[in-house]
Amino acid sequence: MTDEKGTKYIYTVTKKVRYPVDEFPVPTVFGPTDTPMLNLITCEGIWNQVNDTYPTRLVVFTDVIPSEGAVTVKPLSILTSPLP
Repeated sequence: MTDEKGTKYIYTVTKKVRYPVDEFPVPTVFGPTDTPMLNLITCEGIWNQVNDTYPTRLVVFTDVIPSEGAVTVKPLSILTSPLP
């Protein structure tokens, strides 16, 4: 991920967990943490037309890699020579 200042953050997957939609742990997934993290949430299973949803949520938890985090990259717009 790259922020608006051009600082690049690299994350590593720490775990993948499946939750039933009616038992989704909002504080666990979206709550505060001591370190930067980025969680990916997606739906799984067979579409339930009655409830208008999928039965399961897959959450991929990640943590920033400290040795790789905060690497400044130059945005393409500030390059002084044209690209080949």
